Amino acid sequence: MPRKRPKPEADETGGTIRISSGEFRGRQIECPQTGGVRPMLSRTRMALFNLIRDRLKDVIVWDCFAGSGLLGIEALSQGAAFCVFIERESVHARTVQANLKSLGLGSRSSLIRGSVFDLAKPGVPRLPHTPAGVILLDPPHAMFADRDSLFWPWLRSLKETALLDSNTTVAIGHPAELTVPAEGGLNVTDSRKYGTVAFTLLSVGAE
Repeated sequence: MPRKRPKPEADETGGTIRISSGEFRGRQIECPQTGGVRPMLSRTRMALFNLIRDRLKDVIVWDCFAGSGLLGIEALSQGAAFCVFIERESVHARTVQANLKSLGLGSRSSLIRGSVFDLAKPGVPRLPHTPAGVILLDPPHAMFADRDSLFWPWLRSLKETALLDSNTTVAIGHPAELTVPAEGGLNVTDSRKYGTVAFTLLSVGAE
């Protein structure tokens, strides 16, 4: 039987999510109620940003499966200089845009509607705001189930794109039962589990 999603926390109900810390701590943003957005729970989110906070200061972040824009906004709240939000679905992209506007983040962000699998792959011309200092990947968990899905070949080829260099940290949110492999020149530097969800950090050449 499928594992049940943990009970939503108080800041993840009613279509809004609360920013956990930093400049916008306590501010609420909208979350699309389409069934296609699964916000990272606050306990997991806070643990992730506690680990990467020192890497965020004044860097460029890419939030590649933006949904509501939650992770990228958390990164901006904690000192990132700029964030590129990638979102394929139009309803979700409009929500990201509205959230950025409500927080006055227009000058510190850009939103691209499309698939990161097409936008950042080997052979594609370099996009603005690359390479990234931190890449945030929290895709729909169904993407992890099939090793032949678009996600895994894209991750293996990420080192060959303009999005990543030797200083980039990649953070992946995923189901707890999944072990993210070290491949494609990316090595695991940390991994934490919280109930049914987890995150893994990777970087180039780290042991």
